[in-house]
Amino acid sequence: MEPQWNPMIEAQAVDRVHRIGQGRDVFITRYTIQDSIESYVMWIQQDKLSLIKKSLITSATEQTDVNEKRWKMLLDSLQ
Repeated sequence: MEPQWNPMIEAQAVDRVHRIGQGRDVFITRYTIQDSIESYVMWIQQDKLSLIKKSLITSATEQTDVNEKRWKMLLDSLQ
């Protein structure tokens, strides 16, 4: 498999192999050459996945903070 700029394209390709009705184990082999465009693309993939992970974690935390503030305001208004 050749690395793609968008890591989700690779994930989709692997998922398609499993959906075709494959009964046997599937092994994915990535061929890369050190200090080449492939290694740079893999670095970009890791960076993108890290950014996605951080943004999702932050969103969940912020929503929790909003919910806590709403409950606090509600309780304060009742007292």
